[in-house]
Order: sequence, then structure tokens, then C-alpha cells
Amino acid sequence: MGGGLIDWTGGGVISDFALARTRGNATGVVHSVFSSSLNVRLPSVLLHIGLEGDGLSVLGIALPEDCLRPLLESVRVGGRAQVRDGVLRVYGVGLVIQVHLGAFRISACGIPRLNACQRGDLLCMLDGLSLEGRLGLPADGALERVTELMSRGLDTSECRKACISYLLGRGIGLTPSGDDVLVGYGIGLQMGGVGTEFCDAIAKENLEITTDVSAAYLGAMSKGYANRGFVDLTDGLRNGELVDGALRRLLAVGHTSGADGLWGLSLALRFELGGECPAQRRIWHIRQVRQAG
Repeated sequence: MGGGLIDWTGGGVISDFALARTRGNATGVVHSVFSSSLNVRLPSVLLHIGLEGDGLSVLGIALPEDCLRPLLESVRVGGRAQVRDGVLRVYGVGLVIQVHLGAFRISACGIPRLNACQRGDLLCMLDGLSLEGRLGLPADGALERVTELMSRGLDTSECRKACISYLLGRGIGLTPSGDDVLVGYGIGLQMGGVGTEFCDAIAKENLEITTDVSAAYLGAMSKGYANRGFVDLTDGLRNGELVDGALRRLLAVGHTSGADGLWGLSLALRFELGGECPAQRRIWHIRQVRQAG
């Protein structure tokens, strides 16, 4: 692959959420660039472009390294991007990379539902991870009150407003911890077939007070979509498979993002299941998680 033009027809993976938002023709700009990924701002989506094997973002596509690496080395924030007739073009310094999205494998990122037994098993496994000690939020009285409200289900608009206002944008980083908790909570509610009022409340919030990336993930969650890692977790539970690996991959996301999201998920499950995981079941699952570690 030399300079000038890289015409990538070798395939990759794209989420169904991102695919629906990259149809037609649109222009955009490179929003942010990192060591192993970048984001492109298009009118309908903040498109995440990452590496195959790193876990597919609901917001985007995953490329093999021999396509992604020259892209990361050449692009600059503010650079031009466009989608036209199913081809994504990103303009770097002395290089244009065009990616044929039609050659990509489509990965479903809609949040699947779990029955009560499956959600109970998941809650027990989450209890075994001791998530409270891994959060990116300070363990103070305000967080304790919010936790209590969320585990009871946020059954009034006032409760929803109070918790969302407290958590939205709270913390540091690309996706503040409070936002990760909200995303996980919304995913957990939707796993149980509830959460319409919570998702509507998120959709009505002024998401400009948090980061662009967090706002994009919150928007996807409110529409019923999640990162592929959460879908793999639920698919494994539905198929009766061991899901320790899926849990640990989610936990490893970011500095505390994985723990924050899973903790929000556990709060939703507590509400749906009426409290704690049954003692005997919890002990069994904690042993399984620790043995797998």
C-alpha cells in the first residue's frame, strides 16, 4: 500500500446501527484520533472506526490493521470525510483512504431480551466482580442516594430527572463515568423489556453538557442499541454458554468505563428482580467468576 490512494475492498465489520446511518451521501470531518481508533463526525452518526479484535462499537466499523494503521498515521482532526454510494472516504495528509462498506459483515447491535432466570444469573455474576470498588465515581452520600433510587426503578419523572441530572457528564475522560452508568442502566432495563420511560428521558436531555462521544452512546442506547460486547454477553446467556470471558472483556474497557457500565447494568437488574441475587445462587456464581480469573 503506497501513498496517494488506498482503495479498501477487503472487508471488515459494521454495526447495523452505523450502517443505517451511513446510507446515502453525506460529508463530515474527522472528530478525534487515538492510538488505535478514530471518530468521524457525520450528520447522522459519530462514526467510530476501530480495530478488528478490539470489540465492535455500536457507533461504527472495525477494520483490519493493514487498513486502519495507515489511516491513523495520515488523518488529522478536522480533516475531510464523506460517504457516497456506500463508500467511506477519509482524507489524510497526502493520502485518501476509501472503504467499501458494502463488503463489510453486518453485526446486529440491538439489545436482546433476557428472561428472569437469565437476568438472575447475570446479576449473580456481576455481584462476584465487586464492581463498587472499581468505579470512577466518588463513593459519597449523593452517589449512595442515586444508587438507591436507581435500584428501586426510577418510577417517577422526578426521580428519573434527579438521577440523570446527577450522573450526566459526571467524571472525566472520553466517556465520563456517570454517562457509562446511565448507558449500562438503560441496557439492563431493556434486557428485561422495560425502560421506555428512562430512554425517553435520556432522549429529551440536553446531551451537550457531556462529551460528544458519550452523547452518541447515550443516544444509541435510548434507541435500543449497545456495543457488540453487551450483545455477545446476552447471546451467551440465552444460549446457555459460559460468559465469564464476555464479562471480563466488558470490564476491561477503558480505565473504569467497563466497571461503570456493568455497575449501571446491575442496578437495573436489581430493580427488575426485586433486590439481591439469592444467597446460594450468588455464592455459586462468585466461585465460578473467581475460578475463571
